[in-house]
Amino acid sequence: MSTIDWSELPLDVLGYLTSFLPLPDYHRFGAVCKNWSIVVRERHHGPAQQLPWLVLGEDSSTGKRVFFNLAENKHYYMDIPELHEHFVCGSSFGWLFGVDIHMNIRMVEPFSRKSYNLPPLDFSPAILNDPDHNWEVLKAISDHDPCERSDFTVMVVGYSHKVAFWRSGDPTWTIPYKSYGAINDVVFFNGKFYAVGYVCSDQIFVVDVGLGPDAELISLDHQVPMLPNTYKYLAEFKGELLVLQRQKESGRASGRASRRVNDEWPCPHMETTNIVVHKLDLDLEEKSCSECEPLPEFRFTASQH
Repeated sequence: MSTIDWSELPLDVLGYLTSFLPLPDYHRFGAVCKNWSIVVRERHHGPAQQLPWLVLGEDSSTGKRVFFNLAENKHYYMDIPELHEHFVCGSSFGWLFGVDIHMNIRMVEPFSRKSYNLPPLDFSPAILNDPDHNWEVLKAISDHDPCERSDFTVMVVGYSHKVAFWRSGDPTWTIPYKSYGAINDVVFFNGKFYAVGYVCSDQIFVVDVGLGPDAELISLDHQVPMLPNTYKYLAEFKGELLVLQRQKESGRASGRASRRVNDEWPCPHMETTNIVVHKLDLDLEEKSCSECEPLPEFRFTASQH
């Protein structure tokens, strides 16, 4: 009776099989043999859809980056030298974005170890070389996977909640010359970058990067009822663009003690008391919206940032 040599299965079949594997098993698959490693490295099929991993800091004893897999309730530790002493400020298509204290931004694919060094980002010279402000890039995203196309764009929300973008091949970052106050979040959805205003703002924008140096934020007419004094975010879910508004209260009101940073600045604990979610319909001329099902009642404590 003949036996099957699993290592010699056609690469297209192996690639199809990987599309059913969660991320840990996907990369274990690539460690089995040379042919299986090729399938994972070429990424014709990505791993199955799953809950995102949380990116934590570096382990103090090993320097390895710590990840938390929600599905398994398990920590993973990865040595990613390219991100040592970097603050991870975002991810897109499996790539991580890290920023150091000099505002240098790097894109790293943690499994293949491919990386891109982006130009330094200079929102404000006053924060350079200040280790307490390496989080001044609050979020970074990309519009495409650099493994699949070389013409990609990176968008960041940075110092003072301003946005900037870098297109592959550009020598510097571009800050849109028309800006309408502070921005809290950006997302890439259906071929466009969208942004939402910070706390007191009720505006949603399209960021027109196609204009290059003359790029601007174009305000959208929309019907989303914006709540006062809420932190606003954008998210894609099952092909829909969602607007999330997070209500927070100071922990002081509930008797929590505030903590101090560097023995100087009081930093009150903040509690998220409610999240209101609306679906924004961009296909309609009047940009209508509908409220989504309310989230279960919860209370989450975090720092003021």
